[in-house]
Amino acid sequence: MIFLPHTFLLILLKSGKTPLEIYNGVMNGEITGLGIWEIQILSRILMICDIYVISSLNQDDLGKIGLKYSKTVENALEEIISTKKLSKSDVKILVLPAGPQILPKLKP
Repeated sequence: MIFLPHTFLLILLKSGKTPLEIYNGVMNGEITGLGIWEIQILSRILMICDIYVISSLNQDDLGKIGLKYSKTVENALEEIISTKKLSKSDVKILVLPAGPQILPKLKP
């Protein structure tokens, strides 16, 4: 069976697998499909960073891969500051309006 890329991504997001399990599955060929690079990049980022999705989507639509949900940027910042015990000046934000069409690169 061949899945369209977004259907495949949705299946993986709701699979209950951790980002590490998905990444390892992609790397060893157990997980394959159209658009697999998107979930591979997402799982790599989730292994080192928190990703907050600011959206009017239902929180359940984000799946179980570890994406964090917030209705507003302000609510996300409050949660980050309180759970990570950070000050506002310690928080770094990257806005990706085009989502998976952009691949950020950290400078060393």
